[in-house]
Amino acid sequence: ITAMKEKAAEEGKPPIYSGKWASASREEVDEMLAKGETYAVRFRVPQDELVTIQDAIRGEVTWNTNTLGDFIIMRSDGSPVYNFCVAVDDADMDITEVVRAEEHL
Repeated sequence: ITAMKEKAAEEGKPPIYSGKWASASREEVDEMLAKGETYAVRFRVPQDELVTIQDAIRGEVTWNTNTLGDFIIMRSDGSPVYNFCVAVDDADMDITEVVRAEEHL
């Protein structure tokens, strides 16, 4: 992952996960699990789509899913990531309006 991030930085691109394991065969996955390798759980993001939301402060915001990559929802140590936890918590508590930093859009 570090090498992937460094390469993206050198190319002036955002650090997007390559999706290496998204297309791994069952045999490859089983082999890594048998070795005791840890793994993260990622949310698959479709490619080549536009997502548009209506933000109360910025108005209409659109971005291409190619700039996102598949993002982690559970770390390799088994702990959930913050962005996933707060979204689940907000939905569970029927929260409809949230003010967070722009990177959490």
